[in-house]
Amino acid sequence: MAKPGDEGMPDDFFYGPGEFAREQQKGEQPPEWAELYHSFAFESNKRSNLHLLNEGETLIYAAGNYVHMIDMKTMEQTYLPSKGGTGIGAIAVHPKKTYLVVAEVGTMPNVYVYEFPSLKLYRVLRNGTERGFAAAAFTRTGGKLATVGSFPDYMLTIWDWMNENVILRTKAFAQDIFNVSFSPRFDGRQLTTSGTGHIRFWQMAQTFTGLKLQGAIGKFGQVELSDITGYTELPDGKVLSGSDWGDLLLWEGGLIKCEIARTGGGLCHEGAIEVVILDQGRVLTGGADGYVRIWPLSPIENADKTDEMPKFEITPVLECCLSGLEPGRETARITHMIRGSGDEWVVQDAAGALYVTNLEETTSTPILHFHAGGVGALDISPVAHAVLTAGADGSVRTWDYVTKRALTVNRFSAAATESRARGLEVADATGATTDRKSVV
Repeated sequence: MAKPGDEGMPDDFFYGPGEFAREQQKGEQPPEWAELYHSFAFESNKRSNLHLLNEGETLIYAAGNYVHMIDMKTMEQTYLPSKGGTGIGAIAVHPKKTYLVVAEVGTMPNVYVYEFPSLKLYRVLRNGTERGFAAAAFTRTGGKLATVGSFPDYMLTIWDWMNENVILRTKAFAQDIFNVSFSPRFDGRQLTTSGTGHIRFWQMAQTFTGLKLQGAIGKFGQVELSDITGYTELPDGKVLSGSDWGDLLLWEGGLIKCEIARTGGGLCHEGAIEVVILDQGRVLTGGADGYVRIWPLSPIENADKTDEMPKFEITPVLECCLSGLEPGRETARITHMIRGSGDEWVVQDAAGALYVTNLEETTSTPILHFHAGGVGALDISPVAHAVLTAGADGSVRTWDYVTKRALTVNRFSAAATESRARGLEVADATGATTDRKSVV
């Protein structure tokens, strides 16, 4: 049998259950000492952190040291722990939904590829970055995998992941990279990265010295420099991206062809555009203003500026607002979206929630609530199966750890650093509540 890293690894090769297990530290309890019972965690600012498997029945995301897998029908959770035990930087799913990539953080962390749904360890990609991975993506057919490292190396690596081999590697940029994706038109030969103050267009080119990754940094020209989080490649090869201030930017040949605003001179979104998706002949955008908007594709593809009209203007065909859906919080901040079943989308709100949104009916239903940021304080009720937590987002939340439900949320103008539960009581099975007393 070929060894890992050799050319032509057998398709039926799997690693054993105990391989790559983290070395136990002195004084540390063994992993079997306690199993994870339930997690209320979600890293709300983590980009590209939502995936759906099993025809939309299983929602997958990473939080802390675990990949969380949620049955969308029953909301039951199962977990896949990280191998290194120091966190997960990025996850990705194979186009055929048969493999799950878990790119970790730590000292020289690995990328682990698991078969799904068995979750048997299938491949291990080594030496891709020094401290952690920021993003990962497959090609359209799944033959290659791209990963991007975080500080300090920001390394872009193209993998022949089936054989655990590096195809090409180069430094992607000198600052944080948020996203990486392959072109859907040229499978495995062109890709795009974006992040702090930049977007970069790459191609795998055959040179006199061999195959190279050549990256052209997008030139903003007279347009204000912006972080680029969301972008999508259009059918004609142009790239449409968001901006910090709320307009869309149309890129062609590494230059901004034009800036796209809303009809009447308004912004496409009031604040940063975090999500740009090409879907079924239309463009979807989501932003820090809590709106999801749908735009017609054809006018965007043909957009151009003139002396009389320095910005191309367009009108959305549909919009849906997620702000005000959670008590005490008026504004949502959309950072990620993935298509579910039918017209439904799973929408990530960085301010503390996940929603199932029907864009055609403009309806949204919260499915998960969580702290947006770190949890600064925790206390257990002395009289009920409940936990009180307080977070950097200014929210104080009550959780029932027996029924695994979020019970209450109260919001304040400043971050909380300490909490004490006194005589805390919880809702009964009918939803009726009794008096709650707490000190924050």
